Amino acid sequence: MQIFKEVFNLCTLHDLGQLLAKFLKVDTYEDAHIGPLDEHPDVKRIFNYKPTKRHQPIPAITSADIVNSYLEFQDLNRGRQFPYEKFLDNLVEKYKLKKREELGIYCKSFPYLTEVTTKMSREYTLYKRRADADVRQQMISLFQTKLWEIKQEVENELELSAYATKSPVAVIDHLSSIVEKYLTVPEQKNILDIMIKIRNDELLRCLLNVSIYLGTIDKPDKFITDLQKLYQSQGASLGRQNVALPSVSTSRDGDHHLKSTK
Repeated sequence: MQIFKEVFNLCTLHDLGQLLAKFLKVDTYEDAHIGPLDEHPDVKRIFNYKPTKRHQPIPAITSADIVNSYLEFQDLNRGRQFPYEKFLDNLVEKYKLKKREELGIYCKSFPYLTEVTTKMSREYTLYKRRADADVRQQMISLFQTKLWEIKQEVENELELSAYATKSPVAVIDHLSSIVEKYLTVPEQKNILDIMIKIRNDELLRCLLNVSIYLGTIDKPDKFITDLQKLYQSQGASLGRQNVALPSVSTSRDGDHHLKSTK
């Protein structure tokens, strides 16, 4: 046990049992049948282990648990000095024991434990900052690449030449697929429902054809502003309006005019 004290700075009875089992090449310390670990005089002295009851199970506390608990305890008491015993009392409460002597902990130096955990905390903070920065940069690069790909796809799909040989129904189907793939806003379902309604309603298809015939077709760079506004209005719902089918008349000068039908 003298060698143990020279080698280890922090250890628990649970750790010691696992180390001895590994050294003796058995699954657990009990499988070695060399007597209760917690009743060995040197073990009881070094670990200051005094269970409340005889044959009381050794708490399943590891050195890693102690370090993590101490880091948490330091955070709770940041900027304040506290005695080692106060931390032990915190462990007693955490593991629902009755006294410190039931913990089964060997710590060679409390200041050393403080130094190690403080350094670990500092190194972890620096590592986390670097990792967060790397992940953020990777996400930005990924989003930029994906945005460029989507932009290219949308521009290609909105080329007017692609619609020259399509029927009105095929055009609506194609536009519906674009809405479904790229227009990921709360209003997406409403827009798809409207497009499906137009596709299935001959009267609405005629009205759409008339509006295209009388108007102009905006290129993507002209309606992109409206599209951005649509993305920003997350809470707005898409309203529907009832429309009357107009008739078309041509004047002598060749201009098209709408005439209401009654």
